[in-house]
Amino acid sequence: MADVNRAHQGSTDEAAIEFIFQHGWAFASAHWKQWQDILLQTLPYPIRFINLDRGYFKSPTISQSHEPIAATATGAVRIVIVHSLGLHLLPERFLQADALICIGSFIHFHPEQPLQKRLSVKTIDRMIRKLDSCPEEVLNDFHQACGLSLDSIPEFNIATLNVELLRQDLQFLSSSRLDLNLSGLGPQTEDGSIPHASARQRLIVHGENDTIVSKEKARELACALRNAQLVLLPEPGHGLPFTHADLCIKTILERVSIPDLCSTFSESGQPALSTIFSNPA
Repeated sequence: MADVNRAHQGSTDEAAIEFIFQHGWAFASAHWKQWQDILLQTLPYPIRFINLDRGYFKSPTISQSHEPIAATATGAVRIVIVHSLGLHLLPERFLQADALICIGSFIHFHPEQPLQKRLSVKTIDRMIRKLDSCPEEVLNDFHQACGLSLDSIPEFNIATLNVELLRQDLQFLSSSRLDLNLSGLGPQTEDGSIPHASARQRLIVHGENDTIVSKEKARELACALRNAQLVLLPEPGHGLPFTHADLCIKTILERVSIPDLCSTFSESGQPALSTIFSNPA
């Protein structure tokens, strides 16, 4: 389910950019609030935000606008941003986008080397078992490893925590392997056409100090995705989009090029998306 938020001037149908956010395991839609604030302050365009919430900390709801979230606002540029397991959780229909931004993401979570894979599998299995008796401790340890704390989740309440969904998604994380061809993200067809449901631009952003998803996983994803750019940021860890939101946004806006948006606003003299930071006001 999702929260659909109207933002900036104009109605939803007048939005120039539509941002769709999908968080990963043990995160929530509320984590993207800082992104929304920064984007509204930075971009001179009407914006719509769609936050997909897995429902770990609250019952997933859709906002009172009751708008069909599968449809892009008329004429809007769609930018999809996923974190970690969010790439696997994202409904495939949202891959029909102008840009797909993967942060801390992977094709398959576990390492391919046998010894490292066994250790990784054991770690996830241990977390799954511990969720039954000490769910708050599991979440706290995970968030600390991401450079965050449970205080970053305003909806956190141990009494309403969806432990079963957390367990199911850890099991899913352990076994899931992204099928790039089915998702339309794999190599181009022989005639050079783009498969169904695919984002036209792909940017992979990863923290060098990520101890949960290694940078080798980012490189693997970059090699597998068609026309993907890879950016390794030297300081952040796995919590990169939430501990360094401003750096993430700067990195994205410097590299994403949206010709349709540029032409739409050329007459008004408003800056292109890719030049917001390179040519500050």
